[in-house]
Amino acid sequence: MFFFFFRNVCETKYRSKCEPYQEEQCHTYQRRKCDTKQKKECYTDYRVTHEPYYDDHCEDKYVKVCEKEWQSDGYGGKVYVENPHRCKQVKKSHCQKVKKEREVKTPYEKCDYKPYQDCYNVPDKKCEYVTKSRCSQVSYDDCHEVPRERCERIHKKVPKQVARKVCPGDAGWTDDHDLIRDVTHGGTGSSSSGGGSNGDGFIWS
Repeated sequence: MFFFFFRNVCETKYRSKCEPYQEEQCHTYQRRKCDTKQKKECYTDYRVTHEPYYDDHCEDKYVKVCEKEWQSDGYGGKVYVENPHRCKQVKKSHCQKVKKEREVKTPYEKCDYKPYQDCYNVPDKKCEYVTKSRCSQVSYDDCHEVPRERCERIHKKVPKQVARKVCPGDAGWTDDHDLIRDVTHGGTGSSSSGGGSNGDGFIWS
């Protein structure tokens, strides 16, 4: 005889388990940096000075000019003498030296300092936090019920009524029909090859 029962069977398996974490990541780059400096710039400029000089200053004037006549001077000689009756106004320029000043531009080198930006690249580092996942293999029990067949040998006696003809005087004679107990599934109990009675009215076969 057999019947089914369920047995819990577990198997160890592995699966990935991930957890987030923060990791700092840094990288280098070129950063632009500028310094304020002074630069000398030179150019030609002119310095104004004053120097004296002399110039002719002339004026037009009218002067009386008379004709001159050759006359005796009373000493035995002759000279030119103006004739007042024969005069006229004549314009003449009268000039003289006058001291003046004038501007003189003298060239010279002039330098100024002007600010400017001196820019260049410098290495720098920039860092930031990045979210990552850290995974690992963890074990777990994968359990499920499995049907299983179980067999057992069962000994039992099953009474069975059979009809047969028994004559008086035969072994196992009774007024009723004989009841023969059939031993199934390898039943126990003593029996003989010819059959017999166990004293309770049953016949072993």
